[in-house]
Amino acid sequence: MEMINYETCKNYNLKPILKEKGWLAIPLTKHSIYKKGHTYYCTYWAKYYTVLDVEFEQPYNRLKCVTIQWQNGSVKTHCTQLHERDYELVEEDENENQKR
Repeated sequence: MEMINYETCKNYNLKPILKEKGWLAIPLTKHSIYKKGHTYYCTYWAKYYTVLDVEFEQPYNRLKCVTIQWQNGSVKTHCTQLHERDYELVEEDENENQKR
């Protein structure tokens, strides 16, 4: 899994967020799905958000809706899938725990 830190980040808008928060960015894939409590960076809006709730339709596990809180505190619900150009954001020490 590729990890991008402040020094290796080439995204002009994401780079200062990684530096300020001490986060790492994980590029998403076409198979990525929302996970409650996880934080993502949207390259289209150039902002990050945290997933508050997510619902999937069965039996195909398709996204029904996701409720997010944007970095400015506003809460929105939508049904837009994650995009491959976006990133999951994790704390550096959280990444160490995932490796173990």
